[in-house]
Amino acid sequence: MAEGEKNMKNPQDPWSKLAAAARRAEPDLRDEVAPYGLTTRVLAAWRQHAQAEINWERFGWRALASAFAVAAICVMLNYNGLKSFGDDNLEVADMVDTETVL
Repeated sequence: MAEGEKNMKNPQDPWSKLAAAARRAEPDLRDEVAPYGLTTRVLAAWRQHAQAEINWERFGWRALASAFAVAAICVMLNYNGLKSFGDDNLEVADMVDTETVL
């Protein structure tokens, strides 16, 4: 063997130990059938969880629509103030001397 190479057949490496232990293990003698009613219980729990998610999703969409309506009402009520706010900024920008800024 060249220097630096490992012996791949070393019986002391962890994989060999694990494979040997698996070969010595006794077979699993448990019943492989699910207990009676397990499928019904799992499906019932899944449906209940899915229904709860649908309720939260419905609540979220309603909250989003309400927030949009409130934002639209706020813009409508303050439209004149928002419109004049933009005009004031243009007047201030016109007053600034561009030579002193540069």
